[in-house]
Amino acid sequence: MPEVKKILHIFPESMFIDDFFAFMEKYYPNIVHDFIVTDFGGRGEATKIKEERYKQFNIEHISTFNPKDIPALSRRLRRSGTYDNIIFHSLYMNYLLIALLINKKAVCRATSIMWGIQDAGPFIVPPTKRNIMTVTFGWFYEKLRRLVIPRFRCIGTVIESEYERIKPLYNLKGVYKECKYTRRRPEVAEHSERKKSEYVNVQAGHAGHKLTNTVEALEILEKFKDENIRVYCPLSYGDEVYIDEVIKKGKEIFGRKFYPITKQMSQDKYERLLSYMDVYVHNATGQVGLGNIDINVALKNKIYMDDEGVVYNDYSVMQGYNVNKISDIKDQSFEEFVYFSPEDAEENKQKSNNLLDDDNFKRIWDNILLDYAH
Repeated sequence: MPEVKKILHIFPESMFIDDFFAFMEKYYPNIVHDFIVTDFGGRGEATKIKEERYKQFNIEHISTFNPKDIPALSRRLRRSGTYDNIIFHSLYMNYLLIALLINKKAVCRATSIMWGIQDAGPFIVPPTKRNIMTVTFGWFYEKLRRLVIPRFRCIGTVIESEYERIKPLYNLKGVYKECKYTRRRPEVAEHSERKKSEYVNVQAGHAGHKLTNTVEALEILEKFKDENIRVYCPLSYGDEVYIDEVIKKGKEIFGRKFYPITKQMSQDKYERLLSYMDVYVHNATGQVGLGNIDINVALKNKIYMDDEGVVYNDYSVMQGYNVNKISDIKDQSFEEFVYFSPEDAEENKQKSNNLLDDDNFKRIWDNILLDYAH
């Protein structure tokens, strides 16, 4: 009888986590998966995981903002020799980096997957929260990252070009791993089949972080404020000061045509909301908001991106999606801004179907999960 393989996952709370559990259960039932689920600042998604998931995957819940978590994670890492592989699904872990620093052997056997700019630094202290304490903490946190990250055996990124960007930044020596996270196809019809509104619905940004550049996106869209437009801004998490700034700017420009979304939605409800969108303006240059892009692509919505960012390069140049440059908006009429040819929309949807195909995900995760450390 073949030996049972064991893998420890350190996974941040996420709207995608239950899909990941289901994928592991379906395609890797012969592997024992243990999970530590980290809760970013009390958003609470990690605590909503069904009770049977905790039992099935031996889940331990850790809050990433509490120093007492250091010994808790350290105890698990000291037992890391019992695992064939250890996978850190994001390094945005604050105090927990100390646990990694004092468990060098575990880190040297592990794989780190960097989800985005918040993982691949340098660490950003929002301007609205800068004071002597936060700046000092940010400096200390970045020092920890520069000590820990180069020690990982393998490094995965969701966007391939991100590895080349962060390789010199952190003196990476680990083997590169392609990574994509499992996502179910949106179970709603695209907007052309559902929407009966006289308004053009536009999504601007996806979160309340300054790095989304949502205020600038609203300013770019200001030229269309007198058109039949409604602008929706998802702001259910992030920097509260920046969220207030976005809401103030949105109301100032668009008045009653502006709809800030400040309450967390379930994945189903959020996808249903996006199914009514016509256009998504993604103004971030770094690797953030990829889930929002994937949903909008699958729903055949028109997407604008900053063409100087890694996300535009990945989706347009490397994956071949039909996406548009934000810089073009300034010279467009409203009709040009909105129009998206049915052929381009359908091509995007077909590419999305291929990307979200389970066989594609399994090929990627075979290379990550089954490449055991020694």
